[in-house]
Amino acid sequence: MDNNTQEQIRDLQTQLAALLQRVQELEDHDGGIANFETVTCRELMVVDANNRPRITAVVDEHDAANLFLRDQSGMQRIISSATATGDATVMWCDATGAARVTAGTHADGDASLAMQDTNENIRMIAMDNSDGECSVQLIDADENIRMVAKTNALGNADIQCFDQQNNVRLICVNDVDGEVGMLWLDAAGNPRIDASTASDGTVTLPIEDAQ
Repeated sequence: MDNNTQEQIRDLQTQLAALLQRVQELEDHDGGIANFETVTCRELMVVDANNRPRITAVVDEHDAANLFLRDQSGMQRIISSATATGDATVMWCDATGAARVTAGTHADGDASLAMQDTNENIRMIAMDNSDGECSVQLIDADENIRMVAKTNALGNADIQCFDQQNNVRLICVNDVDGEVGMLWLDAAGNPRIDASTASDGTVTLPIEDAQ
């Protein structure tokens, strides 16, 4: 064995001794749990005392940062994501894994909140737009929008009710000028009753024939 080989072996023995010492230090530190200031990785999984995955943090192939929280059965219950396009969302799931609530902010400045039923059909959407409009949509089990309530940046407020064919049947308006009105429409979209009060106290209630 030449001198060069002997030197390589001594270097390896030194590195191995240092590694064994470090392992012993980790085992002696708070029952084997070490504290690190920084951990750099693409995916991180945290398990519970029974070695069940409970938390997963990962940056996916679309450059989105995701955080998954699971219950003891392994079902995903909370999913948080920050996408490369500027959206940030948090989704809450029920015990079956069905998405029930999703809240998010978007790259255009809008904020949204959506609630879903047990079949994951969206039943309510609340929006706060960057242009100052705030709205709430109520949706039936067949995914038809049935009611929309909104206010705009000027302070006007209105409510629209729809039938199952998406025809507007009732409109309620309250504007910043003090006018309040309600308009009833038939299934063909014809105005039939238009009740209103003006800022000067005038009250009108015209009733129209069917066209």
